[in-house]
Amino acid sequence: MIRTFRKPSPAMLIAMLALFVAAGGPAYAAKTINGKVLKNRSIAGSKIKRNTLTGRQIRESTLGKVPSAIAADSAKSASTANVASAVSDGAIGASKLGSLFVVKATSVDVPDGNAGSIDAFCPAGARAIAGGGRSDFLSGEGLLGSSRPQKSTANDALETNDGFIGWRVSATNPPGGAPTINPDVWVVCLR
Repeated sequence: MIRTFRKPSPAMLIAMLALFVAAGGPAYAAKTINGKVLKNRSIAGSKIKRNTLTGRQIRESTLGKVPSAIAADSAKSASTANVASAVSDGAIGASKLGSLFVVKATSVDVPDGNAGSIDAFCPAGARAIAGGGRSDFLSGEGLLGSSRPQKSTANDALETNDGFIGWRVSATNPPGGAPTINPDVWVVCLR
């Protein structure tokens, strides 16, 4: 069977020509239009792809203030923190927070198979507001049993409203462990 092709109609020729011109236009533009032929400031910001501009292309003086940074202006000139007024006078003995500092206790040897308590105390006139400890730093052995505030050097009952003066950590050196462990204790003091 022999195939015969008909000549395309004039309408089909015009449609095909329009298709090739329409398809070739963007390709021609992409090939010939680049940053060298564009005039400065001729593209609207909404037409620029996100995250393509860097600090070199942006004049910082034209930018507004970041909304979440507005509060930072007053932070550098604040004389007291807002939370300071929420602390009761009886808890720390003053209406404003004073100075914070840390005191480390002198280590006590806890022999193999024994337990012991190590206390760290704030100096006179200061209150303990936090504390903690760790088992032996060098050997990595030992267990901490408790970590709590101290009301007095006599280890009085903790039910009190008049503040704490130190921190106590109890440590255990399990049998068969290191010959001795040296736990560390710190207390955070407020004057």
